[in-house]
Amino acid sequence: MARRSMAVASVAAFMATVSEGRMKCPGSPSWIHAKAEVQAFASLPCASVKEEILARVSAQGQDWHDPHNGGTYKLLGESKSGGSTYTILGQPSSGTGNLELELSRTTANGKYMDKMVFTLTDLNTDCMIEACSESQVTSVADFSTNYCNLRMLYCSSADGCKTVKNDFAVEETEVTPSIGAGKDPKACLVKKELRVASPVDAAEDIGDVLTCVSANCPMDPVSMIPSTLCLLQNCFSKLSYCAVDEACRNMLLCQQKCTSPLAKLTDGEHFVAANACVQQHCPGFPVSTTCVAMHCGSQASECTHHEKCRQGLECADGCLPHSVAGAIFKAAQSGGHAAKEGVHILTL
Repeated sequence: MARRSMAVASVAAFMATVSEGRMKCPGSPSWIHAKAEVQAFASLPCASVKEEILARVSAQGQDWHDPHNGGTYKLLGESKSGGSTYTILGQPSSGTGNLELELSRTTANGKYMDKMVFTLTDLNTDCMIEACSESQVTSVADFSTNYCNLRMLYCSSADGCKTVKNDFAVEETEVTPSIGAGKDPKACLVKKELRVASPVDAAEDIGDVLTCVSANCPMDPVSMIPSTLCLLQNCFSKLSYCAVDEACRNMLLCQQKCTSPLAKLTDGEHFVAANACVQQHCPGFPVSTTCVAMHCGSQASECTHHEKCRQGLECADGCLPHSVAGAIFKAAQSGGHAAKEGVHILTL
């Protein structure tokens, strides 16, 4: 027990000196996604921790299975960096280097994939585990999935987990999920995968999701994505709809692929300006092309006169017909005809 207390104290000191800002994550193609970071301390050297992690992955379908809904892990790569010497609680401590493991986990139904990075750092005879898991699709509330992705590969028999080669004491010193994601250890040990058919406050349709996003969270012309914090604060329930609806999720990913090439370009500024004008004068879904031509004709024309901005509009229109991008593109194509027609309609 004394050794255990000393180990925990060592972890705190070690984290303060070498761990700040060093957590490595796999990244995600989705600009709205769930994530979890874990820092933990194991009572065996990192070589043994690595051996156990890989043993569980290799034993899938035989001596081990994922207790969290029966997912499938896959090793994507591994590497090792050089060693260092640290001073911890006034005592020198030799680090033999970082072991890094990259893995993925696919859900039992094969529809969803998360990616992980484990960074293992030796601390004398113990091991610091720094691990990060990120969803690869649009998600907000993950019901502790990303946390469980990590925990299931290092948890011990004392935690109720089945081990394969090495059973070691492990203590999680910090668990940091993204906003909306969970960190409940009890959620990790289940027999089969459960998915919520529809959140309580789910949006009625994809158009409702787009309306909320465009009305509350304007796109940043530098990154070409809205603020994640803004989206979570204003459109959490509606975006949760996309977490369980494949069509909605694919639409968001499609639009992101269309706008990402405009980041940090003048074309991106024109794209954002046209979208902002439409949101101000022609809110809602579907978007009226006539309204856009009347109120935002100059912004639409300016965007389509720039090649990448025009391509972004065409691409985004293909993701979802009758959206803001489609209305801007069609309004620019129609030129002054739609605007004149709109004025005529208003004077009737």
